[in-house]
Amino acid sequence: MLQSAINYRLNKTEEELGVPVDYIRHIGRHSVSALIKFSKLQGLIDYRRKLPKEAHFVCRLVAAKSADCGSCVQIEVNLSRKAGISTELIKTVVEEKYNQLSSDLQKVVNFTRKVLNVEHNLEEARSSLLEIYGEEAVMELCLTMSAAQFFPTVKRGLGYSVSCSKVEIEV
Repeated sequence: MLQSAINYRLNKTEEELGVPVDYIRHIGRHSVSALIKFSKLQGLIDYRRKLPKEAHFVCRLVAAKSADCGSCVQIEVNLSRKAGISTELIKTVVEEKYNQLSSDLQKVVNFTRKVLNVEHNLEEARSSLLEIYGEEAVMELCLTMSAAQFFPTVKRGLGYSVSCSKVEIEV
């Protein structure tokens, strides 16, 4: 009964995300308690109170792209579209045409990439974001980028990310 409830929920998740979640099914088959803990992380990546929606999703896309080249990026594209982010903005980020972004979003990309590339000269990038968005929003940005990398890392480690795939941006 529990396994059928899990399968039902994972089927719904696949419908919502637009991609298979075989690696999550793998987790559920081997440990329901791990699956429950894993699912709680979704709340972390979705957490946003102060950070503007566009900045939040730009960060998610950049972080996913730095950790994946397939379905995890596709998930972020799909969720960005569902959140009302313009196709043009999504395409600009996915194609890494960052110079076409607004100055504020370029700063989000710059900070996200510096953090994910383990650069230690972050103070100027962080300071500029603090001026624009404030302390709580920058904290949200850090949580978002960390969570966006978590899912592709688990997927790759479990052997479910073995090749890149074309990301579909337009509906």
